[in-house]
Amino acid sequence: MRRDMDTALHYKLAPDVLPRLTAALKAIHAAHIQPPGHVGMSLDEQIGMVNKVPGLDPILKTNGFSAHDFVMSLTCVGLTGSLMNVPQTQQTAQMPTPEPQNVALLKAKPDELQALISVLREEQTPQ
Repeated sequence: MRRDMDTALHYKLAPDVLPRLTAALKAIHAAHIQPPGHVGMSLDEQIGMVNKVPGLDPILKTNGFSAHDFVMSLTCVGLTGSLMNVPQTQQTAQMPTPEPQNVALLKAKPDELQALISVLREEQTPQ
């Protein structure tokens, strides 16, 4: 799991990733597609599961993602965003360090990041 976290944290995010992730997630939700759960799964397992979800591939392609890019981008944004919010006083030497370019990207686009977070929260709210 630590290797997967480091891999995701150092994945290079595209400059336009936030609006594309938001659009993809909205389209997935609108199509009533339930992405597979990922708790306890490796990145490779998650990518494999995403590849198997009927109807998901065309939505991802429309938004410029492969299953790999989608899982890696979403995981990277989530981990990077979480680590950016850890106060300096609570950071430890064992804590992973996100890619500086990804931190800069997320900090430069707070409205786009908030839009993505809103879509993710909507998905977790029972209908």
